[in-house]
Amino acid sequence: GVRSVILGNTAGKEDPRVRKTAMGSHEWICQESCPDLGQALLDKKALGYRIVGLETLGDSIACHRFSWPPKMVLVLGNEEYGISSHVLTLCDGFVHIPMMGQKNSLNVASAAAVALFQARLGPGFS
Repeated sequence: GVRSVILGNTAGKEDPRVRKTAMGSHEWICQESCPDLGQALLDKKALGYRIVGLETLGDSIACHRFSWPPKMVLVLGNEEYGISSHVLTLCDGFVHIPMMGQKNSLNVASAAAVALFQARLGPGFS
């Protein structure tokens, strides 16, 4: 159900390492590369998209309890540093993946898969 991926400061499908890892799936999805992620998000907001950050914050909502908007951009941060402070200010809301145990985060690919699966199911499924 993902229509495109917006890339800020990260490698895209033109990178041989990404192509190898994608194993051909890079051919099925559009990629938007942008030098200014903040402006790209503002442009999406102007088109009616809600910006949802996947980040563990005090006011974030568990992804299985969140009312996922039908038109949204899911923002994923850097694996080490999270979402930049500038981009955080552009988000309309935040979700997190409830974690148990020693760690409080997953790698970006795993976190994206969990959040997008939950978004597809909608609220109330646990």
